[in-house]
Amino acid sequence: MKEVTHVDWIRGITLERVTVVNKSEGRHECIVRTLKNTELVGQCDACARRHAPTQLRCAMTRREPSPLVEPVHYVFGTQTIVPGIWELDGGQETFNSSLSREVWVQRAPTAATRSGALLLGL
Repeated sequence: MKEVTHVDWIRGITLERVTVVNKSEGRHECIVRTLKNTELVGQCDACARRHAPTQLRCAMTRREPSPLVEPVHYVFGTQTIVPGIWELDGGQETFNSSLSREVWVQRAPTAATRSGALLLGL
């Protein structure tokens, strides 16, 4: 498994952190980090690793609900939606309680949804 050194996407609703470790022709191999219960309940949505109370962009620090409420991928840092129809290819491979591997395939550049994005297979 490659080392996770950055975050590319954040998954809406679950707020899981997604790092793309290998991509080719619309196929993205990713490492996904699941949040701790306290981070999920508090809706930590802007911290790259564990929740950092000094991160003022984080909804948990501001004590506000996270705006990442659509079941799509958001670009980490900007919170813009990653467009397209994305399908989970082959399920998940779990490494430990908080890390897993997923492969996402982009089936179309945009989706016929309000957000322009759609995740299939979750």
